[in-house]
Amino acid sequence: MNKATPAQCLSAGARFATFLGSIGATEEVVSAFNKANAGHPFYDAIAEHFAPKPVVVIPYSEEVFKAFDDWKAFYQKFFGIELDVTGIKIPAHVEGFDRLVIIAKGVRLNRVWNVHEERNIPRYQWWNGALENAMQVSERGEVKETYAFWVRNVVEADEDMKNISAETIAERKLDTENLIERLVHGLKFFDETGNHLDVKNVTLCASSRFAGGDVPRVYRLAGGSVDVYGCVVGRFSPRLRARRAVR
Repeated sequence: MNKATPAQCLSAGARFATFLGSIGATEEVVSAFNKANAGHPFYDAIAEHFAPKPVVVIPYSEEVFKAFDDWKAFYQKFFGIELDVTGIKIPAHVEGFDRLVIIAKGVRLNRVWNVHEERNIPRYQWWNGALENAMQVSERGEVKETYAFWVRNVVEADEDMKNISAETIAERKLDTENLIERLVHGLKFFDETGNHLDVKNVTLCASSRFAGGDVPRVYRLAGGSVDVYGCVVGRFSPRLRARRAVR
């Protein structure tokens, strides 16, 4: 005899629940029915499929603990934020993705962009006014929860992402750094080294959008400024490269 599929179990359960509701069954009746039928294959199948799955907690490594300390110091120094890493989910490490990036609760795009000027880090923008006003609504406001992800620990944006447009990245469902993530990543790298990311190439922030639909790109201008500019979603070139993220 073939076992019922999870979908069939769900369908049968839904019809039975509707029936119980239609006859006005009380909590006592339902509880007694469940107790009387404990161990029946129908209930076992539903329990097996829908029971809560155990949560596997991966212990933080020494590398992660060190990164926590570094990021706490960074957010305090640049933003006056007390970074709380309690319970933060750290994705499983993937070979080649060795830099942990943490985006803190409460930080926002305008603040990240303006801190360049506050810290005497030259910057260039083509829009007028606040950066968030130039972005789509989804790019505005404070980050709601602290989160972390891994990227490649490289100066230039990912070699294997050259000649791939934001349009293609969306079609392939590839996870890449967005604008606020790239700017925070760049600030952290500058704080560590005194140098900038993307001296020769350009990071395509494929999942972010300006209000008009263009995709932000970030790189260091020849004069030393951090440049945020835009390009159409279908544009690709050898120098225009997204940065993959492991979340």
